Amino acid sequence: MDLKENFFEIFRLQPLFHIDKQLLKRRYREIQKNIHPDRFADSDAQQKRLSQQYTSLVNEAYEVLDDDFSRALYLLQLVGVDTTKEVTTANTDFLMEQMQLRERLAAVKEQAEPENELAELGSVLKVKINEKARAFLQAFEKSEYDQARKVTLEWQFLVKLQEDLRRVEDELF
Repeated sequence: MDLKENFFEIFRLQPLFHIDKQLLKRRYREIQKNIHPDRFADSDAQQKRLSQQYTSLVNEAYEVLDDDFSRALYLLQLVGVDTTKEVTTANTDFLMEQMQLRERLAAVKEQAEPENELAELGSVLKVKINEKARAFLQAFEKSEYDQARKVTLEWQFLVKLQEDLRRVEDELF
């Protein structure tokens, strides 16, 4: 294994947005069996260090490729789009919608049956996230990388809101 391989190459996958997650998981397990540090317990220090580096790289690669949003950002990076810059979306309609969704989430704790509102918000977010994933794919496949980056900016808001929703669920239940 080469530490310079991209994440798709590590798992022998094509650099595409839609991947076979079962195949990814299977190849992840196969690789981990061969490089896990426990296999090198009796090896010299260099072999142990390499095993730890490979394991860390494979774990990171798996986490990125297993998550749609992370995979989208990684694909943009592979084609040279800087996804590390802090940029906000200029879409005011989208931002207003995000504020409304956040207000709904903030008000959940005061409701008599918060689980219903959380379920509804979760459904709304799932639909919106799927819309962003489709929009990303359309732009990326047409090599419209600037548009694909703009979509990921909005997608990121939704991902963060989804994480906040899960935190509220954990607090309440």
